[in-house]
Amino acid sequence: MGALAARGVTVGVGDLFYGFRRAVFVFGTTILLNLLNTLTWSVGVWVGTYMMISGGSYLPLGGGMVLVGLVAGLFIMGSLSFAVVISVDQPVNPFEAIKRSFNALKPFIFLMVIFQIVMGLVMMLGGCACGIGLFATIPVASIALGMHYNYFFPTETVSAPAYVPPTQTN
Repeated sequence: MGALAARGVTVGVGDLFYGFRRAVFVFGTTILLNLLNTLTWSVGVWVGTYMMISGGSYLPLGGGMVLVGLVAGLFIMGSLSFAVVISVDQPVNPFEAIKRSFNALKPFIFLMVIFQIVMGLVMMLGGCACGIGLFATIPVASIALGMHYNYFFPTETVSAPAYVPPTQTN
């Protein structure tokens, strides 16, 4: 929906369900991204923390493992930011969506990590207002990601509006 709004298409209530036409692929992409994130963050952080708790000569190695896990997780977060949007917008399978997102964002991984962190902080601030602020910050973050997506994957075709008023004839 954010990608549609960023393209200048008038977004309506029916567009909330825009992604359901490719629900299986979106679900598959989401599962793959969550598995990648879980493997990178948890393996690095949990193994590193265990090594640091063990103490002794494992302390520097444990700190290094924690750092490797965090950097790998940030790398995945930045390089695969568009994977779910690609699986909604383009007719590709989850593996191809991940590949396209990585190839498009390869030179801009650091900037996308910063973007994701800033959007996360904005949404956290929205959540601090008893959750009411999330009604404003989540759509803003979605449209911001959609604007970035449209910059990397421009389309010449814009879908027609849902309702075209009839022209008057004399």
